[in-house]
Amino acid sequence: MQAWKDSVALLELSYNMTELHLRGRNVVKFLSQLATNKFDPFPVKRGKQLVLAGHDGYFIADAILFRESEEFLRIVGAPFASDWVQFNAEKTTLDVTVTRDDNFSIRSGTRDVFRVQV
Repeated sequence: MQAWKDSVALLELSYNMTELHLRGRNVVKFLSQLATNKFDPFPVKRGKQLVLAGHDGYFIADAILFRESEEFLRIVGAPFASDWVQFNAEKTTLDVTVTRDDNFSIRSGTRDVFRVQV
């Protein structure tokens, strides 16, 4: 139990985080309308904290954002961030599609990615 404090801990995070997959040629442009982050530069195979604000400027949620390819980003974290991004993606006219992979408190089955933290 003291490994996290005195040594090292291995945490299995695959089952408690919601993932939202965003695809499309306008995915970065779309996120820049919702996030307080800057996306230039944001190279492929990198991650960053995503901070989301409402249209009134108030904080909505934060999550981790991974850029898997030029047109594929993955949002990982508590469902609040994914909810807000998905809601806005369903209303936008930009070329963006979303696929949701809810955490295991909501569904069962397998995941396409397993996340472990050291």
